[in-house]
Amino acid sequence: MPPIRYSPRFVRAFASQGSRAIAAPGTDESWLDSVPFDFSPENLRMATTKQDAISFSSPVDGEYSDGQRLPCMGERIGKCRVLERIATGGMAVVYKVLHEELEVVRAVKLLKPGSSSEWCERLNTEAKISAHLRHPNIVEIHNVDVWQGGLPYIEMEYIEGASLDDKIATHGRMPVPVAVALTFILCNALHYAHHCAIRLYGKIYSSLIHRDIKPANIMISSSGTVKLADFGIAQPENVSLHTVGSHVLGTYAYLSPEQLTLKRLDQRSDLYSLGLILYEMVTGRKAFPQRAVGELVQSKVEGNIHPAVALVPELPAKISAILDRALALKKEDRFASAEELGRTLKNALDEISRHPPR
Repeated sequence: MPPIRYSPRFVRAFASQGSRAIAAPGTDESWLDSVPFDFSPENLRMATTKQDAISFSSPVDGEYSDGQRLPCMGERIGKCRVLERIATGGMAVVYKVLHEELEVVRAVKLLKPGSSSEWCERLNTEAKISAHLRHPNIVEIHNVDVWQGGLPYIEMEYIEGASLDDKIATHGRMPVPVAVALTFILCNALHYAHHCAIRLYGKIYSSLIHRDIKPANIMISSSGTVKLADFGIAQPENVSLHTVGSHVLGTYAYLSPEQLTLKRLDQRSDLYSLGLILYEMVTGRKAFPQRAVGELVQSKVEGNIHPAVALVPELPAKISAILDRALALKKEDRFASAEELGRTLKNALDEISRHPPR
């Protein structure tokens, strides 16, 4: 299947639909050809069968020192049979499974053996939060239970596709209209999550922060649907449900300055992270490429960002201005909400579609 290209009509359809990409053949697309970005099924599949594509920090099969173990291929987790292991994170292992009664493929996120009680509580909180979220661009959960040996797990929707992280690593920067359309869709998902009423431990909260917005937590299915995943460290605004002490949670490269300095967070922290993703999509490189944590943190809290337009001279001025505001050092200087950022992106997208770069 040849790569799908992106006409202005495609971009408008993508933005207006909000969850599914639709190609519009037969229009002049030559102005996008300089930065190919392939959404074909062949290229959108995750490298789940390649062992070298997954980083393992601890054993993933067999016995652990405390007697607990993780399931082997073919074993059952609840009503699901393990097909393959697809990812290993800091606190959990994710499996592709088959729900044998319903005959549907799903994913199971299983806590690692030896995890602390705090991580058990975090997985429970993630399940409770995710159970309230019903949006076409957010990964849906179906069940929560405990596997043998007392390991809790979440059974969730399985996305046949690739993470945005994989796509950027494979293809580099993408066409500006596609990057803007993807960010617009994520704004819709975040706006919903930020304002979704959630009952947690007997209390009702009306404002949620994801706190871990990054390309690895954004899935693109083989049909073009964009999904936001992993509410593992999400919390209601101005509420601390779990002890964090002096620990910074999340991936440093995508955290806001206030997250790195352990200051109070709000929805604008998520928007900063989303701005970093937009920057990376349109430039093909991280806004803060430093490998040393100390250097990265210092650059971020000082606001030392190499302007995107310096890397991509043809970047539309409106997109450059959006990035400047989304990545402002002070929260007060950023977009006030995902809705405002999304509306601004949509206006810029419409203008780009009407007046494509030459």
